[in-house]
Amino acid sequence: TRLSLMEKCQTCNKRILHSSAFCPHCGAQQVRERLTVWMLVQNLYSKVVNFDFTFFRTTYWLLTQPERVTLGYIQGVRKIFNPPIQYALIILSLYGLFQFFFADFLDQIGLETSFNNYDGSPEEQERNKKIAPVIQWLRSRSQFLTFSIIPFMGLLSTLFYRKNKLNLAEHLVISIYAISF
Repeated sequence: TRLSLMEKCQTCNKRILHSSAFCPHCGAQQVRERLTVWMLVQNLYSKVVNFDFTFFRTTYWLLTQPERVTLGYIQGVRKIFNPPIQYALIILSLYGLFQFFFADFLDQIGLETSFNNYDGSPEEQERNKKIAPVIQWLRSRSQFLTFSIIPFMGLLSTLFYRKNKLNLAEHLVISIYAISF
C-alpha cells in the first residue's frame, strides 16, 4: 500500500508522495490538473500583477539605485532581480511590440522623413536618396545593433576599470543592465 501512495516527480523523475504539492528533491510544483485557457490567464495575471513580479522592481531600482541591482546581482542577490539576460529579452520584446504597433508613426516623424525631403542641390538629393535606405535599415534593427555592443562594453570596462577587481562576466552583467535600461 505504501508504493501506491508514491508517484514520480514530473520534473526530476524521483519518487515522491502522491499528496506532495512540491517535490522534496527539486522543489518543482506538482501540477495534477489538466491545463486550461483559464489557468493560462490566471498564471499570466499572477505573474504580471503580483507584487513578486521582479521586472517592475528591477526597472524601478535601475531607475533609482542602479548599483543596488548591478552590484547586488554580482554579489549573489538573485531572487529579487530579473537576471540580466532575461531582463534584456523582456526589454527587446517590449521594444519590438512598440515598433510593431507604432512603426507607421515612427516613419512619419523619423529620420526617413528628413532624407526624403529632396530640397537642395542635385548632389544633395542624390546623396539623400542613397542614405535613406541605410538609415531605414539601421532604424529597423536598432535594438539588435544596440544590444550587440554589450560584449565590447564589457570587455572595455574590464580593461579600463581593473582596480575595481570585477571580472569580465561581472562587467557583462553591468553592461547588460545598462544597455537594457
